[in-house]
Parts: sequence; C-alpha cells; structure tokens
Amino acid sequence: MFALSDTLSSHEARPDQALQAASTSKREAGPFRPHVAAKERGESARRRARRLAEIPDSHLKPFEPWRTSLPREVVQRALDWCVEGAEDSHGIGLLGPDGMGKTRLLVTLLLQLPDTCSWMYLPASRLATAVMDQRDDDARVVQRARRLLSDARRVRVLLLDDMGEEDSPREAAPELEALLDHRGSCGLPVLWTSQFGLNDLAARYGGEGWAIVRRLTQASWLVEMGDAEV
Repeated sequence: MFALSDTLSSHEARPDQALQAASTSKREAGPFRPHVAAKERGESARRRARRLAEIPDSHLKPFEPWRTSLPREVVQRALDWCVEGAEDSHGIGLLGPDGMGKTRLLVTLLLQLPDTCSWMYLPASRLATAVMDQRDDDARVVQRARRLLSDARRVRVLLLDDMGEEDSPREAAPELEALLDHRGSCGLPVLWTSQFGLNDLAARYGGEGWAIVRRLTQASWLVEMGDAEV
C-alpha cells in the first residue's frame, strides 16, 4: 500500500539569482568567443564531476523502473517532475523501507537536470556532521562545514537523503529547520527520502521535529510506501 499526497507551497518559484546574473553577463559580454565558451564548458564538466564524486556508486547505477519496487505511477510522476526542469518550488518526499529505489530515482532526477542548474546530494548524516564540525578546533574543518551548509542553502535543487538516520538528529534539528525555512522562502525545491513515517520522523528531531516535517510536507509531493520504519 502507498499513499500519494499533493501539497501546495506558499511561495512562488523564483529564478536562480546566480543564473540570472550569468545570463545578464552573457548579454553584456559582446561577440561570441569560441575559446571562452570552451573554457566555460570545461569548468561545467569539472563541477559536474565533483558533484558526481559526492554520490555513492550504488546510487549512480542506471535506474531501471522495471526492477524497482516503487509503484509505476510514482516513478512516472517523479520523472515528469524532472522533465519540467525543477522550475516549480515543490519538491518530492519519498518515505518507505530501505531497498525500494527511492534514492536512486531522485538521483536520476538530479543527473537529468541541465548543467546550468546547481544541485547537491546531501545525506542527512553528512549534514549533521557539518553542524557539529562548526565547533571543531581546526579552522579548516570549520570552514569546510560552513561552506557545505552555505551551499546547501543556495543550490537550485537539494536532495536530502535518509532523513532521521543521523546519529544525533536532535543536534542537527535547529540547523535543518533553518535550512528548510530559507529554501522555502526562496522557492528552492528539496527532494528527500526517509525510512521513517512522518510521526516517527518528527520524534527523531525532538522539539523542532514537527516544524521540520511541516516545512517538508507543505512544499513537497509526498509519497508514503509500505510500512515505514518505527
């Protein structure tokens, strides 16, 4: 059994300010220069390679709909969202047991986005680590953590994977709530997965739990499949 839920975002989808600035600079740059264009394509390829390096190999395998246990209508609607280019501020939330193909499906959406569309794959456990690293004695560790959290706020599409699976989810909850609030106010979509049902997910994050769940569900097409972990 699974349930589909349509939710409406309270925020209009907004253009990516960085992409607007890039478009403006291109218009003002004057005549087309092939060597400059080639350099830009090379930098785009390097950025894409760095993105891919952050995703586990198991999630980079080709997505084969006929081999997944995800319902066909869920797969089709998710792929339709991808075709729309993530211009809508709505995200997608997939809740269900491990091994269904939730993450691989959402990673497929990321990989099909245009090269000009910024995105990030961020396991919830890594987000929690970055939150704690901000208190590290090593300035370089602190800098990396702050850069990651800043990028998570700014990218056009963010994939938060395995929410509720952090070792200390309550410690990360305030930062997570602030992240979701910021992205919601900017109309930036969040794709997310969890093995927990909504009640249990809220409980994992403590006092901020229901605020986090509300922010996720209000701006997401939500699908609950099978028996989520208790």
